[in-house]
Amino acid sequence: MKQFYTLALAAALSLGVHAQDVKTVIPAPQQSARMLAPNGQMKKITAPAGMFLWGYYNGKDMNENPNLETIGYGEPDEYYIGINVPCNDDLRDNKIKGVVVAVDDNSCMTGDYSVEVYNASMQLLGSQSVKPSTLKNKDFNCIMFDEPVTIDRPVTVCTHFTTVGNSDAACYPAYYDRTNWVSNSFLFGNGYVWADYGSQFGCYAMMLIVGGVDVNEFEATFEQKTEYTLLDTDYNLDFTIDASCGQKVENIEYTIKVDNKPAETRTAEVAIAAGTHQKATLNVPFHSPAEAGDYMVTLEITKINGNGNIANEPSTISTFHNVSRIAKRRSVMEEYTGTLCGWCPRGWVAMKHANEAYPEDFIGIAIHQYNSSDPMYIAYADYPLYFAGAPSCYLDRKGGAIDPYYGSKGFGSDGRIVNDIAEHISIPAAIEVSAVAEYVDGECSQVKVNATLDAIVADTYEPIFVLTADQLTGGDSFKQGNYYYAKYTQADYAFDPDLAAFCEGGDLGEKFVSIIFDDVAIATSYQQAVNIPENVNLSADEKYEVSYILDMPSEISQKNLYDAIVNNGYKVNAIVLAIAGDGTIANACKVPVSLPVGIQSISAETIDAPIYSLDGRRVLSPAQGSITIQNGKKSIK
Repeated sequence: MKQFYTLALAAALSLGVHAQDVKTVIPAPQQSARMLAPNGQMKKITAPAGMFLWGYYNGKDMNENPNLETIGYGEPDEYYIGINVPCNDDLRDNKIKGVVVAVDDNSCMTGDYSVEVYNASMQLLGSQSVKPSTLKNKDFNCIMFDEPVTIDRPVTVCTHFTTVGNSDAACYPAYYDRTNWVSNSFLFGNGYVWADYGSQFGCYAMMLIVGGVDVNEFEATFEQKTEYTLLDTDYNLDFTIDASCGQKVENIEYTIKVDNKPAETRTAEVAIAAGTHQKATLNVPFHSPAEAGDYMVTLEITKINGNGNIANEPSTISTFHNVSRIAKRRSVMEEYTGTLCGWCPRGWVAMKHANEAYPEDFIGIAIHQYNSSDPMYIAYADYPLYFAGAPSCYLDRKGGAIDPYYGSKGFGSDGRIVNDIAEHISIPAAIEVSAVAEYVDGECSQVKVNATLDAIVADTYEPIFVLTADQLTGGDSFKQGNYYYAKYTQADYAFDPDLAAFCEGGDLGEKFVSIIFDDVAIATSYQQAVNIPENVNLSADEKYEVSYILDMPSEISQKNLYDAIVNNGYKVNAIVLAIAGDGTIANACKVPVSLPVGIQSISAETIDAPIYSLDGRRVLSPAQGSITIQNGKKSIK
């Protein structure tokens, strides 16, 4: 295909395809305030029966859209303008049947007007051409493919046309929504690479017409799952069915095989809508084996509405851990932060929310590695967990690093990280971890932690010891950098008063703000030169006891941090992480470090101090007769 645009544009595109690179070089297309439907004459956009619309532009039920404007170049040009289409759960294996696209004026076009689909290598996967004269001006046009394109990978869908040019800039061909700035929603290309203008101008006024499977196709499978079951017990567990069928599904036939027992054939009534990747839940009864260990449950859908299942892999094998007892998991957030990280207040807020939401089952560890001038700084060698940027965190060291506020769903999501934490703690643990901790001497220079690892699932476990401190504050060196105060107002974060406080007009709306830091990592077993705890192979129901001594921050080498810990009454916690063989945190516990008698008399004890059980769980209301720890002291209710 030919290159096009101006020489400046061609040179810019040769530099790279990243929007942040090319936008600074490519001359911005000129914009015009020519509205699409100035008098409310725009027809409602709808998809044909059995199909749906997908796109970054949300014009499904707009009779008038004052946000749409035209864009283009006054000189003659060959245009490729499109959007990136992900292969996500909503679109995967569906077919692109056509597009609905807004056109300004067909009189400035010459040659064919084409809709084209490209893969990541700019290979053409499908196209459909029409004459410009058939397009409606200042309106949306429906263009259907003779041969639909299946979405089995990320693709780019674009319109491809040539203009004769217009010196008075009265005829610009493409509409965009100037209020919806989304990456990959407005791509300019030349047949070789794409430049992304979606984050700068807005999204292209185009939507895909997407259809599912053909009417006579029936395929479905159960989704895999991992569960914990008790020995020799009846279960009724919900399994998810993923169906892609051309008709509504009312019944299925399936087989189930538990471990090495013979397979059973069963029938079940279901209600699954026609379409691609429609989900339904089926309750499946079975009996767990009497022996401890992992076993398999194999499910296969053999018939759908009496028709054969054409799925490539109709059977699914799920792994179950058969155990003698079920243990509660505590989720651990290890957060990368620092006082000079201006966006890190959101990590501080997120940690606060998590502690409030799950006081018994959440363990936070704030790793201050962003800037070495931080009085709470802990070197990478002393906490060797890699992060690409701040703020970010790992939850139980599962998967990659995520934002400590927005969580796995990312910016703009409704979930927040507390939902991720809820998912983590809902999964039973493979091991139980408990501990007690006390200062070795009256100087509080060392902490001794006695831990017990009680395996439920056989594995190799590595014990890691961490000390964290709460209520740390001090002089200017403890002030937190804050970008929010200059970027946002309180109204921008009205949904979260804690974060709004850091914005303009908020109580904490300053460039450098004084806050109280909790959950700060101050020492770890990683930094000790000797007696590092070794990995241990544990069988199911086998216990392992291990002791470890950690050095507290020194008055000589860490004066500001040392003073802050003294001033907070030595409020320090000991955390024990049990790292599984796959590198994830299998479980953990957090206990307060008991104070020596001489220190207790001057420590800032309050009746509101957190209460812990002997196994390290935080307790809101101690049960009658229970033994608990508060402010480092044991008590019996």
